[in-house]
Amino acid sequence: MHISSPTQLRLSALLAALVATAEERRAARAAATPAVPPAAATISPGDAVVIDSADGLTIAEILDATASAGFGFVIALLALTAIPFVGMSTPFGVAIVFVGAQLLIGRTRPWLPARIRRVALSAAALTRIARWLRRATGWMSHLVRERGGALTAGPALAMVGLGLVILGAGLALPLPIPGSNLVFIVPVLIYGIGLLEKDGLLMVIGHVMALAHVVLAIAAWQVVSAALAPLARWIGIS
Repeated sequence: MHISSPTQLRLSALLAALVATAEERRAARAAATPAVPPAAATISPGDAVVIDSADGLTIAEILDATASAGFGFVIALLALTAIPFVGMSTPFGVAIVFVGAQLLIGRTRPWLPARIRRVALSAAALTRIARWLRRATGWMSHLVRERGGALTAGPALAMVGLGLVILGAGLALPLPIPGSNLVFIVPVLIYGIGLLEKDGLLMVIGHVMALAHVVLAIAAWQVVSAALAPLARWIGIS
């Protein structure tokens, strides 16, 4: 897949190419089949997940088309399609943990189960994701650049994998606070863009944010433990 714009994030360019491919497929199918009621399936950050395989691309096709992008695109795509509502983020969090674990053990290419690879995203879904990405990260295009290559390859990828496992586990928790999952989604997206652009500074930012989550989790656990200690003593647990 050819990426030509020097002022555009590689992630945006990859999504634009996928949208073009999906639109071409939809146009070809529309020309070859009788008109049918349009599918209402769409997906974007904040929307309900509805799959439309009639005019879209399967995850397997997306992975094959973006094979040169490696883990970066997969990580970013999972972050972009995560749903910031109570209960709906769990499968995305588990998937991010799964991908992070592969980086942690040293895999060079992402692998997903056949059931996930058969899932398709509609042309409308890809279009809306690409539009949201342009709005959310357009300001980054002039700041992101290739630097600190040692932080985006080799042994450093294990640290990225660990960070993703931590963030994915947090995302998988059904926190009863609307929109709170963005706290986990943002650093995951930063990791994905950092890998795609080979930007070591973004990797450092991702590491710092992942570490902050660990510190906050420990602090929260201590607060909860202290609050429950009298009850534990009363019922004889400690």
